[in-house]
Amino acid sequence: MGQGARPDPKGSTQTNNIEPLPEGVKIHQDHIYPKNAIEKLDGFDMLTPAQQRLLLNDPENLQPLPASLNCSKGCTIEGTEKSWNPSEKVAPDGLDPNHREWLKSEQESNRARLQKKINDMMYRNGGG
Repeated sequence: MGQGARPDPKGSTQTNNIEPLPEGVKIHQDHIYPKNAIEKLDGFDMLTPAQQRLLLNDPENLQPLPASLNCSKGCTIEGTEKSWNPSEKVAPDGLDPNHREWLKSEQESNRARLQKKINDMMYRNGGG
């Protein structure tokens, strides 16, 4: 992968290549920027329940991920003390560094985009 190239978000977390899923692998919908972090964004608690659900299920913040990886990822945020460090059982070769950088970038952009949506919703609600 060339310098500055963006990894394929559909690629393997270990090789960053698109690979077939082994038969029988369960897939989860992973929140790229974690749900618990979305709930802590400024103003989230001032939104209506319907608006909160829209944000928590924002399709741009979702990605398919094998269940074992999603469960190991949990509520981690790259670039913080809560970075994703899957066990050797879940990811024997660890995370591909390019995938880790992609994830960090996506989490940062999703956080900013979701915060803007919250601000816009609050303004429309008469509270911002």
